[in-house]
Amino acid sequence: MAVETAATLLERERELTELGNALTEAREGGGRVLLVQAAAGLGKTTLLRAASEAAAEAGFTYLRARASELEQDFAYGCLRQLLEPAVVKLSDSERDRLFEGAASLSKPLFAQTGAPSPSADSSFSILHGLYWLLNNLADEGPVALFVDDLQWSDPESLRFLIFLAPRLDGLPVAVFASTRSGGSVAADLARLAAGPETTLLRPRPLSVEATAALCERSLRASVADEFATACHTATGGNPFFLEALLREAGERGFPT
Repeated sequence: MAVETAATLLERERELTELGNALTEAREGGGRVLLVQAAAGLGKTTLLRAASEAAAEAGFTYLRARASELEQDFAYGCLRQLLEPAVVKLSDSERDRLFEGAASLSKPLFAQTGAPSPSADSSFSILHGLYWLLNNLADEGPVALFVDDLQWSDPESLRFLIFLAPRLDGLPVAVFASTRSGGSVAADLARLAAGPETTLLRPRPLSVEATAALCERSLRASVADEFATACHTATGGNPFFLEALLREAGERGFPT
């Protein structure tokens, strides 16, 4: 296991259990939203990656997107990044089946000319169409959606997740997303996080004990308690910062 994975999965048993439970429930037709909220460097992305690997092994159709601050003004940009791979790989006949019924309302979203400009009249139709698109996709098997850095999502994509969340019951679809904690939070993101269909996971910094375990795993040597404590103090138990510190310690041969 790579250092990054080893670091961020220490003391993450509860989070991993919840992620696994969500996949199990989705396979049985009880989808929900899991939102991983934490400061930068605490392993949000790695938790989502672990869940996506488990979804792939379990036979899910899994789709991934990473929201970008530079694309916040691109309506439905995050959703297009998420769903287009499932659309473009299909044959014409398969695509026709995917867009059957009310799902056809979402078809303009995937036009080569780009997403339609949202309006009061079109927004609900598109959201409704996207919901039925997922229904049609889930007819082929369970689906897992992964969105990293949700705090940077365009408003339209975020509103779809809010629209989708209360409609997941009975649908074999699980939604996994990550967002940074701290700072101002968009009202729609706060609404999604507070929803009854959302399980909010908040990974904490590593303890001194986990810091010591990671030090020994990374440096492949026993470390003194004082060294582990100093590393924990310097990094605040943040796995990302700890990894960087340990790389430098290994390269420079710091006494441990």
